[in-house]
Amino acid sequence: MFQLGRLAERRWTLTGTPRGQQLLDIWAPAQFVTQSGAFPPFYEWRARNFFPVDPYERVWYPRTGVETETVDRLRPFTHVVDETALRTRPPVVEIIHDVPITGTTAELYDEIDGNSGITAEVTALLDSGQPLTMRVHEMATVGKLMQVLSGAVYRDAEEGGWEHLHDRRLDMLAEIHEGHDRPTLVFVTFRHEIQRIQERFSTAEELRADRIAAWNAGEIEMLIAHPASAGHGINLQGGSDTLVWFSLPWSAELFQQANARLARQGQKGTVNLHILLARGRIDEVCYRALQGHITEQNALISALQVPA
Repeated sequence: MFQLGRLAERRWTLTGTPRGQQLLDIWAPAQFVTQSGAFPPFYEWRARNFFPVDPYERVWYPRTGVETETVDRLRPFTHVVDETALRTRPPVVEIIHDVPITGTTAELYDEIDGNSGITAEVTALLDSGQPLTMRVHEMATVGKLMQVLSGAVYRDAEEGGWEHLHDRRLDMLAEIHEGHDRPTLVFVTFRHEIQRIQERFSTAEELRADRIAAWNAGEIEMLIAHPASAGHGINLQGGSDTLVWFSLPWSAELFQQANARLARQGQKGTVNLHILLARGRIDEVCYRALQGHITEQNALISALQVPA
């Protein structure tokens, strides 16, 4: 598709998440639209204007003044849709459900977290406004902690084996699902969450391309999806107005794009986003990080609207 697009004399891209996770993400779409006229070659531009904030050079932070310069460079070939033109979008309500862990599950979480201190470390970064970075071993620990909160942990990743810990999130999902009269869309992070949800809810189905029409026709009572596979280009707004985040992604782009599967034109009701998390634990930290990225994204879009 990219190679085909390069043949076009005039190019447009449409996105609600231009920044993604960091300012660097704007380079590729800008270069495509302007036929490589917006910025210098990527590595040259990055070396001159950004510095890495993690040892693996995955997260890069703009130098002083680069944010403003980038917005000024983007503005001439960017059109931000006026909010009045978006009034056909449905209202969205976020509902946070505190799903605490107790007993031996809390002890397991504290044991894993106590040996790493990752929850406190990431929280301190967010509180200070510094870029959020994690090393590979820290990311593995975060994944394990998120699984504990979810209710099961992998014991043999190669064979897909997992150990059940608790059903608190399944109980909360049941309460939400039974509390409204339309189907429920559920987003998950781990494969074992799909299996556990289907064991609890006999009518739950995993998202497949050939079942999208059935979902939008109201024929599927509960649909389970991963945001990476259902976050872009799929219309699911006909099936429901209720979305549940069984566990959260760390990508703000995946979070926003997944929410937009229901919160889009054609949706007739108020979209309710139910977010399951445990206060004071790593998934609340994840939610805070997502909100921070969304704030940065909105600031970029607002800056592009205002003339220099």
